[in-house]
Amino acid sequence: MGIWPKARDGDLAAVDRVHKISERREQLFAVPKKNDHALRTAFDESANASVYVLPTDVALPETGRKIADQVDEAVASGEGQEITKALYLLPHLNHILREMLATPGSRKAAGLTDRSVGGHLARLRAVKTKLA
Repeated sequence: MGIWPKARDGDLAAVDRVHKISERREQLFAVPKKNDHALRTAFDESANASVYVLPTDVALPETGRKIADQVDEAVASGEGQEITKALYLLPHLNHILREMLATPGSRKAAGLTDRSVGGHLARLRAVKTKLA
C-alpha cells in the first residue's frame, strides 16, 4: 500500500510524510520571483544624489550596495527565513545612509538644510565648516 492511501485513512505518520513531500515539491517547482532590485535602485539614487560623499568614501556606498542587494535577493526568493535574516540588515543600511548624510535627520543634525543655496562646492564647504 502506498503512502497516500495510508494518509487518507488517517495514519498520522503518513499524513506528515505527504505534507513534507508536498512542501518539497513546492520548493522544487516554484517559479522564482523576478528580482526587481528596488532597494538597490533606491540606495543608488540616494548615494548618487548625495554631494557629501567624497571620493575617499567609496567603501561606504559599496557596503550599502551589498546590503541592498542581499535584501533584494532575499525578498525575491520568497523564503521566509531568508527574508527575516535580510531584514536584520536594514538598520545597518540606514546607518550607512546617515553616515552619507543621505537622510533628512542626518542633514538636520549636521546643521545642513535640504534647500541648500549654491552648487556642489557650496554644499561641500558647508559640510567642512560644520565638521571643523
